Amino acid sequence: MGDMEEIIEHKVEDQTCSIENYEARCWGCGLQLVLPYFAPVFKCGWCGAITVHRLQSSRRCFNYGVLRDRFLVVIVFAVILLFIGGGVWAIFPITFPGLSFSFFIHSFIAAILSFNTLINYCLAVLIPAGHPPHIAWGRVDLVGKGSLDGHRYCDFCKSPKPPQAHHCRTCSACVVDMDHHCPFIGNRVGASNRQHFILFLFFTVLSTLYILLMSIYTGCIIWPHLLEIRHEQSYSAFIRLQTSSSFVSTLIKLFMSGHIFLSARAHTLAYLIVASLSVGIGVGLLLYQQLLSIYSGQTYLDSLQISHGIIQDLTVTGGWDNFRKVFGNSHFIFWMLPKPIRWHDAFGRKYHFK
Repeated sequence: MGDMEEIIEHKVEDQTCSIENYEARCWGCGLQLVLPYFAPVFKCGWCGAITVHRLQSSRRCFNYGVLRDRFLVVIVFAVILLFIGGGVWAIFPITFPGLSFSFFIHSFIAAILSFNTLINYCLAVLIPAGHPPHIAWGRVDLVGKGSLDGHRYCDFCKSPKPPQAHHCRTCSACVVDMDHHCPFIGNRVGASNRQHFILFLFFTVLSTLYILLMSIYTGCIIWPHLLEIRHEQSYSAFIRLQTSSSFVSTLIKLFMSGHIFLSARAHTLAYLIVASLSVGIGVGLLLYQQLLSIYSGQTYLDSLQISHGIIQDLTVTGGWDNFRKVFGNSHFIFWMLPKPIRWHDAFGRKYHFK
């Protein structure tokens, strides 16, 4: 009787194991895996690839974000040109009326700031953020042991995705060390163009600070002089305005005649002061956030996933070496200089890493 009970127990255990066993195929090496139970996420013991069973569809549709990004890139480029042209037109004829030593010094400073701002913005827009390197996958004879360790399969790109890569749905591409998608550059910020993005923010802050100081200095020169010239005309105009029965119509006439408003250069200076102050503060905060994330060794997407509990806290050592990974091993003074690039990489070709 005891032997019969043992036989029955073994049969029940065998049936239980056969029910719980779950067969799945690894996308990385193609091996047939037998799991103890159904797992939505599992890792292959041979190649190390991670398989994730997704419920959502990977169907592609027309992305309106591309049109939005291109429109914003044109707007930002036009604003940069307006800052440069408006600043030169409004400041230099008043502050430097002759070809003095100060004129050449400030012309050199303005040229350096304008060139570095424009070139780094163009490079951040044009250079791909960093496509993952090509790696063999799909067959066990092509994949070595552990060669796909931590890789996931991208349902959109139909290719392996390294552990440090993310897929940008706006650009429909996987990016190595992706920080975020910036609509103002119409591109992802990743391993290949993050240096140019940081330099663009840095020179934008310097340029807006320079424009702010020079606009205030020029305004102190031009505004008292204009107020003295228009004092008599404005006084009589305001008297008519106070005694007029039609306040709105008189105000419109004064606006059209220019009695209560300063010259075009004075208007431009006022605009430059307000715009440079607001843009400098906004871009400065973004620059601070970027520098802080580089120092900590985490991207913006990593910090979001950690805060939402999607991934555990990354064991990354923060420090100066993280800046060298982005800007290179040269002296930090040379980080701000324009770097030689392969121009064919800046026009849509894939950027591979060694």
